[in-house]
Amino acid sequence: MQGSRDEIILIILILMISIFFLITVSLFIVTIYLRFSTLYKNKRNKWRSKKWDPVILEVMDGLISAEEGFNNLKWRNSTEYLLHLELYVDMLKGKEKERLLALGRLSHKKLHHLIQNRNRRKQLYGVHLLGLFHPKDQYRYLRFNPRDIELSLTMIREMRTIDNFRVKERLIKMLFIFKYISPVYISNILVEMGEDIVPILRMLILERQDHPYEQVVAIETIRRMHYSGCLDIFEKILRSNKHPMVLASSLKYMEEMGDDSKVNIVKPFLSHPHPQVRIAAVNAYVSLSSVISVADISIFFNDTSVQVAVSAAKKLQMENLLPFISSEEIEQFKWTDIYKRMVY
Repeated sequence: MQGSRDEIILIILILMISIFFLITVSLFIVTIYLRFSTLYKNKRNKWRSKKWDPVILEVMDGLISAEEGFNNLKWRNSTEYLLHLELYVDMLKGKEKERLLALGRLSHKKLHHLIQNRNRRKQLYGVHLLGLFHPKDQYRYLRFNPRDIELSLTMIREMRTIDNFRVKERLIKMLFIFKYISPVYISNILVEMGEDIVPILRMLILERQDHPYEQVVAIETIRRMHYSGCLDIFEKILRSNKHPMVLASSLKYMEEMGDDSKVNIVKPFLSHPHPQVRIAAVNAYVSLSSVISVADISIFFNDTSVQVAVSAAKKLQMENLLPFISSEEIEQFKWTDIYKRMVY
């Protein structure tokens, strides 16, 4: 019996070793294949590039038309060619760039084929390249998929510069469908859409009271655009809104776009219950004020939150608006050490 069990264990060990050996050999073969495949593709593309470059340069310099250049190109319906052409487009401006864009537009059949391809990587290439060469026409060919966040966001990002207000309006609605996306990411896309979307952003700020996330994104976008024509609605928001993040974002806008006439609007928020609002209020108040009083300093450095005191100290250093305060008064501050280290 003992010998029988030993034979079974031996057989199991041999089978396991054989399986691991086959797996190791398979991985080795796959690695070698991928290595040589990559080397082959790189050499092939390098060789093809030498054929593409003279034609692309002639079109760029206006020596031949885009149609002539397209007819002279080999492998003109390959993704590699379009990606190679993109390298030139990214480096150029003016007429030279327009000529190469015209050349790329002649490959529209390839672009549409990429978008309709089942391969997800090719779909992403199609979305990107269509946005580069056919920005005006891409909207009619693209279909959003809320279940595929990466592809849908890539589509939106590539279409952000389309000169069509209604398209941009729909893109903004699509952006807010996707949850848990960074507001900074959304704001980056919206900023690049330009100031013609400001009416939409104003509407979001004023009417989406039950959606503070959308309000904050809209406020941050307008602030990063350095658009100063919304001071009126931010005064209204500061008087009526209760959400801390909306108030903090509005105060940041006031800090950058307001003037000393807005100080009285900002000052009440120095005593707001939420520390983030007080921090934003301190920064705005110091930036907008022409004179800082001893009473103001006392409010800053007796706040219950150390972050408020630290923010005040940094801002006061930048603005250089310190009033004279005796050492006895400084000792009475809650955050005396912060004042002495960073301001005094």
